[in-house]
Amino acid sequence: MQRLKGSRQTADDRLQVVLNRLDSHAGLLTYDSETSGLDWRVHHVVGHVVTFGPRPDDSYYVPVRHAGGGNVGGHTGPTSPTAWDGKLAPGEKELTDQIFRQGRRIVGHNLAFDLKFDYRLCGMQAFEPQFEDTYINEPLIDEFAGKFSLDACAARHGVQPSRLGVRRGLRDARMREVSVSARGASAGA
Repeated sequence: MQRLKGSRQTADDRLQVVLNRLDSHAGLLTYDSETSGLDWRVHHVVGHVVTFGPRPDDSYYVPVRHAGGGNVGGHTGPTSPTAWDGKLAPGEKELTDQIFRQGRRIVGHNLAFDLKFDYRLCGMQAFEPQFEDTYINEPLIDEFAGKFSLDACAARHGVQPSRLGVRRGLRDARMREVSVSARGASAGA
């Protein structure tokens, strides 16, 4: 995770770094939303993971609604997994607009899950970028692999899975590189 040199990076600092990078980044981007639960109709986004490349310092976690605090804007999050008041965190609209802008190419694992939460968050359904989902790609590459969870896919491609949710975007980027290589190799076979 990226930290500012010589200081403790706040959530506001991290948001600004991500917005600056998004403004100039034209390449592939990985995205993951961390949520308070599994039902997009009642739970909410607690943080956004944005990864610009395969290095650990290319991955950022922006907390927006953690119950314990440490969020963008310094506010405390909802007191329960279903208590979101519907208000966006400071800078969150700009963040989601930049992430989902036209022409962007986004990779993730089980993006349908994330996009449902982002729809509830932003109220937009017609996202402009192109999406590539490793959860969909994996059975297309090898339908007999059996399991297609993030951990199973990472293990199959020799990527060390981490239990930290903030590392999912990085793993997605690495898995995408392997998936593209595997697709090219099987096309030539």
